[in-house]
Amino acid sequence: MHGETGMVAVQSAQDLGYIAPSLFFVAGIGAYLAAYHLLLFFRQQDRKDALAFSVACGGIAGYALASLLGYRSASLETTTLSLKLQVVFIYATALSISGYVVLQLNQRLAIQLWRALLALVACLLLMNIFTPQLSFFSQFSGIRTVALPWGETVTTPQGVVGFDFLVHYAMFALFIAFLLGLSVALYRQHNKREALSLLAYVITVIGTAIFDCLVDQGIIHWFYLTEYGFLMMTIFVSFSMSARESQSIQMERALRRSEEKFRRIFESMPDGYIMTDLAGTIRLVNPAAARSLGYDHPEELIGKDLGQNVYELPRYFNEMLKRLEHSDLITGQEIQCRRKDASLITAATNLQLTRGDTGEAEGVEGIFRDVTRERDLENHLRQAEKMQAIGTLAGGIAHDFNNILVPMIGYAELVQNALPEESELSRYVREIEKAGNRARQLVQQIMTFSRQSGLERKPVRLSLLVADALELLRHTIPSTIQIKEEFAEGMPPVFADVSQVHQVVMNLGINAFHAMEETGGLLTIRVYRAEFSSPAECISLGIQPAAYCCLSISDTGTGMSEITRQRVFEPYFTTKEEGKGTGLGLATVHGIVQSHGGAIEVRSTLGAGSEFLAYFPFAGEIAELSRPEREDTLLRGNGECILFVDDDAIVLEVIGRLLKQMGYTPVTHGNVEEARRDFHQSPGKFEIALLDNTMPKTTGLEFAQELLALRPGLPIILMTGSASANVINRARRCGIARVLAKPADSLELGRALYEVLHP
Repeated sequence: MHGETGMVAVQSAQDLGYIAPSLFFVAGIGAYLAAYHLLLFFRQQDRKDALAFSVACGGIAGYALASLLGYRSASLETTTLSLKLQVVFIYATALSISGYVVLQLNQRLAIQLWRALLALVACLLLMNIFTPQLSFFSQFSGIRTVALPWGETVTTPQGVVGFDFLVHYAMFALFIAFLLGLSVALYRQHNKREALSLLAYVITVIGTAIFDCLVDQGIIHWFYLTEYGFLMMTIFVSFSMSARESQSIQMERALRRSEEKFRRIFESMPDGYIMTDLAGTIRLVNPAAARSLGYDHPEELIGKDLGQNVYELPRYFNEMLKRLEHSDLITGQEIQCRRKDASLITAATNLQLTRGDTGEAEGVEGIFRDVTRERDLENHLRQAEKMQAIGTLAGGIAHDFNNILVPMIGYAELVQNALPEESELSRYVREIEKAGNRARQLVQQIMTFSRQSGLERKPVRLSLLVADALELLRHTIPSTIQIKEEFAEGMPPVFADVSQVHQVVMNLGINAFHAMEETGGLLTIRVYRAEFSSPAECISLGIQPAAYCCLSISDTGTGMSEITRQRVFEPYFTTKEEGKGTGLGLATVHGIVQSHGGAIEVRSTLGAGSEFLAYFPFAGEIAELSRPEREDTLLRGNGECILFVDDDAIVLEVIGRLLKQMGYTPVTHGNVEEARRDFHQSPGKFEIALLDNTMPKTTGLEFAQELLALRPGLPIILMTGSASANVINRARRCGIARVLAKPADSLELGRALYEVLHP
């Protein structure tokens, strides 16, 4: 390709001069870079840009060696082969560099243009190598010897002219235009650095070609500078690839940091994550999922079938896949999952269908959270709300029923007093009175369940109360049931109502007896100190963290199912045969314990017995154990005038007659207005007031405050069908002497009047 620059003395052929080291240097750098990027290609087979740079660097190395072959040969055939090889390597370098840029652009038009250039160059190169008649530079007339300015001699063929010469430079111009278009496309994609690098490469190639053309025309005599242009291109390729590799390394480091960050989040996230294929085989699990399902390591779950090993119902996985076909995402789904120990948990899940690059479904991934505790707490809350609603209803019914029982019991007593004791009618009336008293006890149970009954609480030692109740329980249950006692020593007292604690022990003991009635067994009663140190332990029981006195009554009977255990404290719920229970026993126990500020829970396994645990708060005071004995003697009055007010006419008549028989002088009023006028007229004539608490417009408590304001120190007895602790405390604060629960018989009423009048 080089023109004649003058004839000088010919040097020795063995002297390499200055051009050969330069070409060796270019070839060495090109070969090194080609091998380096080829190694990158084999290590990362998806790196097509590494292969492109390897070909480009190899092409520059080949061009340098082909130039060296032609400059040092005196043969026309060798020099011609050298020029043909130079053409091949130049096009290979241009194609690889442009191919690399096309890959970075990833645009369809650029790829199509590059493929068209590749096909055109392939055709021209094949003609150049294998077809002498159509080959480039086929019009050589001989070899010229060229003397360089510093004395070195090189050889070059003559006759590099004609059509083939123009085709070569036209193809070269086409490549230059294509590379310039690629640089503009890179710039528009905001890849400014790569666009400027490609533009620098194009300028270097154009400068080298212009310099080579000037040398061929004899205008410039510095012949070897042409090869240094290609050296500059080699250095450009080297720096470009180094920058590219530096960017790649930074991207790989950023990717590793991102993967590490994702791994930390994945392993530390509190929610469980499971990914499966479409067959349900688990492929990926995080530690939280393993912990929730009872496994020590996530690897234990890998390869297991999700439907068979995790879901309670295996068919659920297939049903879920059908739903995901219509919607790729399912949120707020709650399912039952099986743990490693076969226990069940409730999991709130979000499920999503995963798809591959082609859009085809590949599997399912889900995030779930164990909400078993939350659902248990919600069930406890619903149960508490239901019990409260039932208690309110029961309290209202019991209050009205009390007013019905008052005349029944009262008239029975009046008739009984008027009949001979041994007469048959007297026996009938006594049976009516017994039935009324049983009904009154039933109402008291309902009132206790609804926590509206009166409590006479004081500091007592629970172990002494339980021991006292056991004496009665031993005579109630058969000898086939063995009773075992375990009472802790030195327990502080609890603030409790003696009779109601007796009722708790009796009801729980009889309930345990019924569970062991057919087979016999062991009834264990324990009293010990229970510590609750954290709110989490108390939240399901509804009590505050503290120390409690625990009454535990357990049996070795049939036990109960989970459904029965959850409903055991519901009123009128019973699993016993008809005639063996009313369903109020455990409901009453529940109400008694809660009215004492405590809580009760039941633990049971079907076929393995049950245990009831009642927690009573400590009183922190010195205990005393005393229970007033019921007196059978009627305490009579001495004509004292009593102001008796009740809005129920029948109750007013019955209680009025009983008061007269007991020796008192009752003044009865059916409403507060009449009683108020009477009291205002002569407040000094009344020695005591007997008031019903529940009356229209003005309650007994409010009227009692009016009476005490007019006459301080007046003894007042408040009668109520719902003698709750709140009513008792308010009555005491107002100065009321006694609160009497309705319905009261003549013995209770007489004793209350006597104790208030004779303190």
